[in-house]
Amino acid sequence: MTTTDALATVADRLGGQQGDRLEAIVAVEQARAVAQVAAQVQVAQRFPRDLDRVRVELADACASYELAAVSFWALPNRGQGLSVHLARELAVIWGNVDYGVHELRRDDERQMSEIQAFCWDMQRNSKATRTFQVPHAITITDKRTRVQSRQAIVDLQDIYRNNQNAGARAMRECVFATLPRWLVDTAERLLRDTKRRGPGTPLEERVAVIVDGAKRFRISRAQLEQRVGKPAAAWTHEDVSDLEVIASSIARGETTAAEQFDPAEQRVDVAELGDPDAAPPAPAEPVGDQRPITDDQRTKIILMLKDLDVETDADQHAWLSEELRRPITSRNDLTRGDASSVIDVLQVLLDARGEQPGGDQ
Repeated sequence: MTTTDALATVADRLGGQQGDRLEAIVAVEQARAVAQVAAQVQVAQRFPRDLDRVRVELADACASYELAAVSFWALPNRGQGLSVHLARELAVIWGNVDYGVHELRRDDERQMSEIQAFCWDMQRNSKATRTFQVPHAITITDKRTRVQSRQAIVDLQDIYRNNQNAGARAMRECVFATLPRWLVDTAERLLRDTKRRGPGTPLEERVAVIVDGAKRFRISRAQLEQRVGKPAAAWTHEDVSDLEVIASSIARGETTAAEQFDPAEQRVDVAELGDPDAAPPAPAEPVGDQRPITDDQRTKIILMLKDLDVETDADQHAWLSEELRRPITSRNDLTRGDASSVIDVLQVLLDARGEQPGGDQ
């Protein structure tokens, strides 16, 4: 039965009744949903996937260094794995797959949303779902006491971002649970080979780029060599690729240089210490943009960074330190001017991403 036939049948049944208008609308929408699902299954069965085509497209996609560069993540506290970017790419290649995130219910009184992430292989009728509740709140850790507390979210856009951020990770697990194991394993092997070969530039140039790029994170050549375990002259393409993954994670704020590399020797110039007997200057009263960050600015920065997969307090502090070019150990270190510029930068990054919130890992 087609969608038109199903809706016509429901309309005929409702035509002679004097029931409530809302019940009629619900019945029509139910019939529409059933017809849509049936149509999806019929199309998937009528046009089954071609495994030869899948293997060819998989090989072509995994030969791209651009895909390989965003397919892995590595964090010192959470291990390593495959990213949501790869999950989406493999779902498209496999074909006849429907996946996404649904907000089932939003309870403003309880400050909670019910989210469902899913992935459905329509041809094999195999489906994985994750249903969970997401509080309308963010966790903040006090810098001095290390006590964690929750701060409620009231802005509708912030609630949406928070829900989608949590749903994207659940969706990634659903996709990997639905796709065949051989497809994921083959993709991982091919992508690692692509990373080892590099983007087509000579090894010497890649080494020079990674050493020079590390300077912006205040990472020395000696620290890089200690991390790899051998001198830069002996590095391979695979060694440089591993460092590039770490550099990308630091740049996105997922980890920090201090977590990934042993500290470099610190040398202090005696002249910089000044006169120990001199009285410290009186601090100037902050005015205008130099006033402390507002609660609304702090909440928005936390949620927007989470959209970029920068979740923990330490990771967010590292991202802010890199962006503002000074050490940030607490979001309270930001002024209103700092917060305003950071929010502008984050909005540009999110707009350039061109994706739904939540989806870097």
